[in-house]
Amino acid sequence: MSTVVSTIGKIGKVFSAAEPFIKFGGQVVTAFGERGEAEQTAQAQEFAARAELFNSSVAREEGKLAQAKAKLDIVRRRKKAVSLVSEQEALFAKSGVTLEGSPLLIIEDTIAQAELDILITQFNADVAESRAESEAQQAELAAEQRRGVAKQERTAGRLRTTTTLLSAAEELLQSSVFRKKEKEEG
Repeated sequence: MSTVVSTIGKIGKVFSAAEPFIKFGGQVVTAFGERGEAEQTAQAQEFAARAELFNSSVAREEGKLAQAKAKLDIVRRRKKAVSLVSEQEALFAKSGVTLEGSPLLIIEDTIAQAELDILITQFNADVAESRAESEAQQAELAAEQRRGVAKQERTAGRLRTTTTLLSAAEELLQSSVFRKKEKEEG
């Protein structure tokens, strides 16, 4: 029985002596876990930054498409206006009316209305392109901000890791195991 008690006492001393090292190991694992979390957050921010840049490209393409659509609409409107004016001239000529006075004013009004529609179409395309460019610039700024957050997160992760490791080392050095060795040496 005394051998069992003696053995248990020795095991207790071993565990007591190992406790600071076990605690240190846990703190090391925690430190590198913090760094891993920081890296994951940074990678998520970088992914979001790439998505913002993609959105920027999409917005710019939408602006280009708005201009292309406007050019096509303008060509169609001009062709339609020419066709309408030609039809009006033919109807006036068929009825024997000369192209002066009221008939001429009607044709001029048709042309003026077509040009106004063209100007409105171009203005709307310019507004759409400007809006798209603004969205693209906002997305680029958001991407830059996310890259900055990623960089800060990595730095903060390294600092947390270093702080945890230094604190763990300090605790280990101040533990009773090392103090006993100092007393024995001194």
